[in-house]
Amino acid sequence: MKVCKPSVSCYYFTYRYSTHYKSYAKLYIRFITKSPKTHKPKFLSAATLYTKSTPVVLFLGCGRDFYINTMAREDIIMDAEYGEVEMSGRVAGKTFHNFRLLDSVEDADNADFRHGEITVPADFLSSYSDAKGIHIRISYTPDNRLLTVRIAMESGSGGVEYVRCAATGKCWFPVMQEYDDGTRQAVTLPSLYALNEDGLYNLLIREDCLVVYSGEETDFGIGASKMQNGTFLLKAVAGNLYQHPTTGVGLIDFLHSNMENNGLAAKLQAEFGADKVVIKNAYIDSATGELLLETEEKEDNHG
Repeated sequence: MKVCKPSVSCYYFTYRYSTHYKSYAKLYIRFITKSPKTHKPKFLSAATLYTKSTPVVLFLGCGRDFYINTMAREDIIMDAEYGEVEMSGRVAGKTFHNFRLLDSVEDADNADFRHGEITVPADFLSSYSDAKGIHIRISYTPDNRLLTVRIAMESGSGGVEYVRCAATGKCWFPVMQEYDDGTRQAVTLPSLYALNEDGLYNLLIREDCLVVYSGEETDFGIGASKMQNGTFLLKAVAGNLYQHPTTGVGLIDFLHSNMENNGLAAKLQAEFGADKVVIKNAYIDSATGELLLETEEKEDNHG
């Protein structure tokens, strides 16, 4: 939620609601502000806001009614020329624990194994779940020894206790990558790069090992979509869109036609108007043949 204070005695609160969630959002708000004249606290009544797949702006004024105005639409981001979907990794809100590589461990096989240590809070075992996992960062390290890790629980008094492997009773867990068929393979530090090139990983505790996954949850990128939607609308011809078989300008059908009476202007207005977009200006670049549009979303656009 973004808050800004303009020159007048009114506060603007922006509530963003992603378009890819097909559900309703209910927002309860209670604010305390001060009258500009008396400087006495004044309570603003609670507001309940319902939205359906639409970003909105909520305007609140001291002692006034609530007003709702729409923001620019958002959608899954795609490359309008090649049709490629942009992906993003979500790591916000995840706790990353400290990880360090150990040079050597006494009475251990340092020739075949590279040892590492993860530091976690003392109450780690009571709060651990596979839903959260153990998120760590590991920089790329050119060491082809097999990776084995221990989990150190540090108490506030400086004491350290290690999580024990259920299969061996020891504190060392081999790190394994699990495949779709259920098989596992021990990993080396360089092989982790194939899982996540940014060095972000998530470990899940198993009876005999730690299973490693990418630390990012890949999702579709979401952003302002007016430009890409316009491009897709120009390229689409009737029948391209399964759910909307009559939608599309079909710009390719107007190639080499007489621009004065080919009906393109009416087609543009009809298709963009149906998408709740107003064409303010349109012209063709005589040098390149490109169609250039200046568009604006209608104020009553609700997605």
